[in-house]
Amino acid sequence: MAILGYKITLLTGMIPPLLIVIGVPNCIFLVNKYHNEYKGHGNKVKALQRTIMKIGNATFLTNLTTASGFATFLVTSSSILREFGLIASVNIMAVFMTSLIIIPTAFTFLEPPADKDMRHLDNNFIGKIIDKFVYVTQNHRQGIYIAFIVILLLSIVGITRIKSTGYMVDDLPKDDPIYLTLSSSKRILMD
Repeated sequence: MAILGYKITLLTGMIPPLLIVIGVPNCIFLVNKYHNEYKGHGNKVKALQRTIMKIGNATFLTNLTTASGFATFLVTSSSILREFGLIASVNIMAVFMTSLIIIPTAFTFLEPPADKDMRHLDNNFIGKIIDKFVYVTQNHRQGIYIAFIVILLLSIVGITRIKSTGYMVDDLPKDDPIYLTLSSSKRILMD
């Protein structure tokens, strides 16, 4: 933000927690896959290579789609939303690159994971839940489709009943630049 000359605003102040929410799963996926690979063959370097190849591609695509979603704010008429979209999308990809570089690098210098570090892979409770999901999806398709349609219809009914009772800028003074920018953007969207 400092490089681009942007100040911390109401929206850009939400970027650090957003990056934590996006970055932590990246790290969890990488560590979990590394442990799984290492448990399978016991070769640390091979486990790291496979982790980067398999999870790196998946996390790249998920981070890219998330960054693209935030980048859509770049085409709005609000300068605050454009700043937020640019900073969020750039930082999401930076978090991806950072996690993909730091996690494998750290594991190359650390000792191989001990059996106690990989106990989470043998969690029978989680395995049973996943097996149940697989069983239901393979053997009860019609029920899944019916449940999906019911949930979709309930969601449509719920959406039609939503009433806006508050705005994120209610606590700001009416002459605040953030309030004025968001109000003008709201009027443009309404027209």
